Amino acid sequence: MPGIDPSFITHRLSIEPHFRSFRQKQRIFHPKRNTLIAPEVDKLLEAQFVKNVAVKCGLGPISQAIVSDNGKQFDNAKFRKFCANLHIQPCFSSPDHPQANGQVEVTNRSLLKIIKTKLEGAKGLWAEELPNVLWAYRTTARTPTGETSFRLIYGAEAVIPVEIGLPTLRVLHQDPELTKDLRRADLDLIEKLRETATVRSASYQQKMRAHYNRRVRPREFAVGDLVLREATLATKSPAEGKLAAKWEGPYIVKARPRPGTYRLQDMEGRDLPHPWNAKYLKRYF
Repeated sequence: MPGIDPSFITHRLSIEPHFRSFRQKQRIFHPKRNTLIAPEVDKLLEAQFVKNVAVKCGLGPISQAIVSDNGKQFDNAKFRKFCANLHIQPCFSSPDHPQANGQVEVTNRSLLKIIKTKLEGAKGLWAEELPNVLWAYRTTARTPTGETSFRLIYGAEAVIPVEIGLPTLRVLHQDPELTKDLRRADLDLIEKLRETATVRSASYQQKMRAHYNRRVRPREFAVGDLVLREATLATKSPAEGKLAAKWEGPYIVKARPRPGTYRLQDMEGRDLPHPWNAKYLKRYF
């Protein structure tokens, strides 16, 4: 922006040849928002924020193509002109989210549940209770692996603070020499312990995947079928608000570039600019 040296804040795109591409959800803005997006694109170009594209797969200093989602910040006349000047081909992905296992979300949800239980009404003290919550989470056996996070890292179960205040048998009858020998054995078997946990986790994921796939109904459309397209916040008119229809159309399936991806056209024969994933389509009867 004005007053900021472009060399200080520069976005560089690094492309590794072994990385696999993934599809993102399509975002198409309402036509009324185009007038708001165009000035922002002009500011980025004038400030030279898009200055250099560095690649590591032997294509040279400038990339041959830029693959993006269908957001208007990349699909507009200004950006197309910018790409044309550098001989870059703008490409748009088929709209969908990459599938993930949700481990981060599950962990955060578990931590949040424990924090809510401990704090009750004193929600502002969560930072003070966070170390205790993390300790409880790391010393609790997880269903997918059957082991605690502490044991998978250190190879032995943790001695919780309760065992110090109210001594248990392993604390009262501790033999230092025997403890050293058992500790060496734990370290020798830690890799086998982790391999066993990995196998259990894979088996658990297969069971969860089979349970989920039983309820999945694949959507397949043929060329010429009439379909409805799910309306998004970007395609809805701001004046309609919550009263806007959830589905738009009908549209005609014109082509199927790849499984699960379709190109559409309206009833007057006009082609829609970008492909749509079957997830956001349903058959029109």
